[in-house]
Amino acid sequence: MLSEYEAIDTLLSHAKLLVDNETLSINNASTRICAKNIIAPINVPAQDNSAMDGFACNSNDVAINTNIEISQRIVAGNSPVALKPGTTARIFTGASIPAGADCIVIQENGDYDDSSVSFRTTPVSGQHIRYAGEDIKQGQIILHRGDVIGPAQIGLIASLGIDTVCVYKKLRIALLTTGSELLEPGSKHEDGKRYNSNRYTLTAAINQLGFDVSHHQIIADNLNDTQNELIARSADADVVISTGGVSVGDEDHVKNALENTGTMHLWKIAMKPGKPLAFGSVNNTPFIGLPGNPVSALITYLIIARPFLLSCQGVTLRPLIRYPVKSGFDWQTQKRCEYLRVTLQQEGDELIAHRYQSQDSGIQNSLHNSDGLARIEKESQIQTGDIISFSPYSSLLSPSI
Repeated sequence: MLSEYEAIDTLLSHAKLLVDNETLSINNASTRICAKNIIAPINVPAQDNSAMDGFACNSNDVAINTNIEISQRIVAGNSPVALKPGTTARIFTGASIPAGADCIVIQENGDYDDSSVSFRTTPVSGQHIRYAGEDIKQGQIILHRGDVIGPAQIGLIASLGIDTVCVYKKLRIALLTTGSELLEPGSKHEDGKRYNSNRYTLTAAINQLGFDVSHHQIIADNLNDTQNELIARSADADVVISTGGVSVGDEDHVKNALENTGTMHLWKIAMKPGKPLAFGSVNNTPFIGLPGNPVSALITYLIIARPFLLSCQGVTLRPLIRYPVKSGFDWQTQKRCEYLRVTLQQEGDELIAHRYQSQDSGIQNSLHNSDGLARIEKESQIQTGDIISFSPYSSLLSPSI
């Protein structure tokens, strides 16, 4: 079996951009992926301006404890005239610096009326001035293709006077759930049946990464239905994802269906939860078969499928954030690495990870009552107080981290 890192590398080796471009208003571009480099057409700020309310002066031309004439008043948005030698200008935050001035003396350091000011501190050249291009220089690339657009990025774009942005269209994912035992929420409960939670868990996770997801009828546990659905959905989606049916039981048909209709690149990974996982393609459309147990389905999606999908969406991938925290439990792994559901608690000046009481892959309550995942390497003995690696769900569900 491949390690989860080898599995991720295998998926990424088959990843390619699967979507076209579109142009959106910046009002509609949040969470989308930049499809073309954005180059600054202007400097930001456009002119030297004051960082504080105070007085613009030439540091070589005025003295402290001396009444100095206020020769003009400058507010943000006005164009000042050149500073008269030996005088100062009353100026407000964001206002342009007049020619001839090289610093700002803040108003708290002056005694002033409408016509003159006496400084109590010596003016210092460059003090409290924001210089043109200090934030963004004309010609600078401010967003690169593959960057995720969020509030900060939209603010940058808007500060340049740009009102539209070229982004990648949303990746279209067909989500299939398999299992003759499944019922849809809202239907009457039947003995021997269980409600289909994977569809809704994964839809929420997919939506948080900014993809489009389409749903289809539950696939019964038979080979023909499974094969027909894989063929049909490969024709109208960029990626097909299924849950369930990837193990080795008599009623698990996804692996055989994939081999019969397409190409298998990977099956089984040395990871817990999540050993049964299939990856391949049907009619050149990528296919990922996730496990059926609810916890396994979500964790394999987050750890294995997420980087592949983001790459197909055009995102420039960044390493998954992992924080070192102290273990609040003892644990031993066997031949697979394990992702444990843990909760963080602040104890003094340390963050301590406490594992959820049951790590069974069917206990969905463990996802609700945990903050993220602690990765434990295979064949490891963890003791209370050891440093372990923790990833919060917030980072696992984000397209930009």
